[in-house]
Amino acid sequence: MIDGVRREIDLAASVDQVWSYLTEPHKVARWLMGSDIDATEGARFRFTSEPSGGWDGIIECRVVEVVARRRLSYTWNANDIGAETLVTFELEDVGQGTRLTLTHTRFQDAQPGAEGRHAAGWHNVLKALRAELNGPTDGYDWSTLEITVFYDDPATDVYRRWTTAEGMRSFWADEVACVAPDGSRRAPTSAFRTGDSVDLTFTTARSTRLQILDLEDGRFLLFRFGEDYGWVKVAFSEEGDRTRLTLRQFGLPDDDASQWSVHAHARGWWIFNLLNLKAILRHGVDLRVRRPDVADGLSADFRLGADRTGAPHDWTGFDVFLQIDASPAEVLARWRSAGGLESFFVREARFTDPAGSTRGPGTLAPFQAGDSYEWGAVHDFSMEGRVLATDDQRLAFTFGSRYSVEISARASGPGALLHLRQRGIRDDPEDRVHGTLNCRSCWIYFLTTLKSQLEYGVDLRDHDPETADSIAVGYNSAVLSAT
Repeated sequence: MIDGVRREIDLAASVDQVWSYLTEPHKVARWLMGSDIDATEGARFRFTSEPSGGWDGIIECRVVEVVARRRLSYTWNANDIGAETLVTFELEDVGQGTRLTLTHTRFQDAQPGAEGRHAAGWHNVLKALRAELNGPTDGYDWSTLEITVFYDDPATDVYRRWTTAEGMRSFWADEVACVAPDGSRRAPTSAFRTGDSVDLTFTTARSTRLQILDLEDGRFLLFRFGEDYGWVKVAFSEEGDRTRLTLRQFGLPDDDASQWSVHAHARGWWIFNLLNLKAILRHGVDLRVRRPDVADGLSADFRLGADRTGAPHDWTGFDVFLQIDASPAEVLARWRSAGGLESFFVREARFTDPAGSTRGPGTLAPFQAGDSYEWGAVHDFSMEGRVLATDDQRLAFTFGSRYSVEISARASGPGALLHLRQRGIRDDPEDRVHGTLNCRSCWIYFLTTLKSQLEYGVDLRDHDPETADSIAVGYNSAVLSAT
């Protein structure tokens, strides 16, 4: 059993080609780092890059073993490891390509977090090597998700919410405990440190553990997310008077079942929590629901790790549920008029009755079945469609050329459970992204804003047209209007 990191990838290149990318400095720089590598036993060389976190940007190495075109081993010494580790590449002919196996070992005496940090790093750089040799991957990368949200708060304030138990508890988990490498428990207001473990427990009674792998004050946080959810890097930067937060989760399982049960749900879950952070920072309001039966409504089929069960997802449609502290009538009223839709969804809504009379932008007069609509978003996007049905219990409308959306709300406790259903999606690689992943992400964004509007009168939308669609996923508006 290997102590440390082990990765195996298949490359569409000959052994000779792959070997050159391991041993020639100008090629190594294209996927790993700049170096003066010399693949001769006993030779010393170094890698250099921009400093990050506690790393000074330098890795000192010594070649231990060379078996030309088969095996290359060298020591790997960085100031943030605290021990001499060993990197080994092994190459094997497989059919029309090469199988590369990387091992990075000897972390027994390393500093806390070093092994996990390098596991994340090797995942990314081997992905870059594959892109160099295989060319760019066609289609969407289901092993990675990325979301950007802008906050009207200093980067230091946003960063602190992610790096203390008290901060995480304020917008994310109900219970947060941070344990140092020596087993002692950090105070709720104490900043996390590399090597810490952070235990999260949610209203649903589910729990998970984060391993803090790296962080830099005010700039980023990197952590391992449970056992099956890869790594998460949250980066912070100030842009004018706003803070850009970019959350990137990578190393997700990318098999067919996980595309829905892991990737789609994780993305929607992050969107809700990132908007809840905005509501707390700017307005002091918490959008979470403290009822276990509905608190996980955004991810009704969501299970952590080995608990994922159930039949394969039907990719021709999806459902989103959200608990809102308002009556069903109040929830549906926001969907039934131009003015209501403009309060949480689009910049401008216009409805035209079958006789051709315009109901008018901004009006609160309800539209009717048979009406046509024109919607304009904050960013450069517009849509036309038709109202299919509207009554006391639900409403339905066309969405693009192929999709249909139905909205209903039923009494649930002191409020209402909103149910959005989208159908008409094709089960093909493109529509899994544009019809399911992207539309579901955007609906969660706008439904969360509807919740904040009805409960607190707070508009969480980004009204800057340059960044208003930053939660979109490889979005292509032409898909919605394609014939």
